[in-house]
Amino acid sequence: MDYTISPKQLDKIIKPFFDKEFKDAKWGEHSDTFGSDTWYGFINQDGVLLVGYPLHDTDTYYTNGQYFSNMWDLFSVKAPDFNESLGRYINKNYGCEFKKIF
Repeated sequence: MDYTISPKQLDKIIKPFFDKEFKDAKWGEHSDTFGSDTWYGFINQDGVLLVGYPLHDTDTYYTNGQYFSNMWDLFSVKAPDFNESLGRYINKNYGCEFKKIF
């Protein structure tokens, strides 16, 4: 049997996880280790960029797919639903405005 939850319900369930992940995160500049792009976003205490955008595209935020790899499975949702919930979380808690989150 498949269950469907609303975005509001997902946000309520996943909030403690995001609270933990963003507890000591700071907004800052991050150099992409795989290229030469400069990124801006939330960097955790270990220097990992959690969510951010490249200098050339301030309208689109990207989650760190390597860091959050398969975390959506913990909440039994698909990656886009996880990312959208994360987008709502950073918008609500940090006031970040963006058009899309991947």
